[in-house]
Amino acid sequence: MISQMKTTLVLQLRRLAAFFYDLMVMLGLIIVAGFLYLGAQMLILGTDVVEPGNLLFRLYLCLIIFGYVYISWRRAGQTIGMKAWRLRAVSTDGSQLTFRQILSRFLVGILTFGFFGLGYLWSFLDSSGRTLPEILSNTQTQSVTKISNP
Repeated sequence: MISQMKTTLVLQLRRLAAFFYDLMVMLGLIIVAGFLYLGAQMLILGTDVVEPGNLLFRLYLCLIIFGYVYISWRRAGQTIGMKAWRLRAVSTDGSQLTFRQILSRFLVGILTFGFFGLGYLWSFLDSSGRTLPEILSNTQTQSVTKISNP
């Protein structure tokens, strides 16, 4: 039991580190996407101000972030942060994630992160160390072994 908790703690720390790496990437994407949105708004509406609470702008930014996650997980099973920390997202049977699994994992991840990270703390209660977004999307995060160069 203690060994299981130690393994889960190490995996959670690596997930957290990968999240912070990805947060930097996502912030960069949001900045570039924001400039593009403002440029398009200036051309179309003649204003360079995004009103607070603009739903279209928020949805646009969410779509940009989802696009980053979708392309990363669908292509290689890894975001930039996950690659740095040698983690990979896969289906529970080890196969590549489907669109539905990625969308489910993304949305549940946002919701549970918003509730003080409870969905991620769930991994300490789960016998296999999976988070709530992983359980509900039928996915898992695996450690990737480092390949040595001969």
